[in-house]
Amino acid sequence: MAFSLTSILPLPDMLALGWFLLCWVGYAWYADHRRRGTRELAGVLHAYRLRWMRRVLERETASPTRWCCRR
Repeated sequence: MAFSLTSILPLPDMLALGWFLLCWVGYAWYADHRRRGTRELAGVLHAYRLRWMRRVLERETASPTRWCCRR
């Protein structure tokens, strides 16, 4: 009884697994070695949310009766 790797995992599945591992390792390397001056998406969104929350607070403090006395 001969044992071969293709009997456990067909060739297309092996190729897909290899491609997945290559992409995973490649992205991990890219994430560690990218330029430090660039901003990540999470950082950009965080700054955007802070700016949005400050604007909301400015509007609420400028006219407090606008929200509490509305019927």
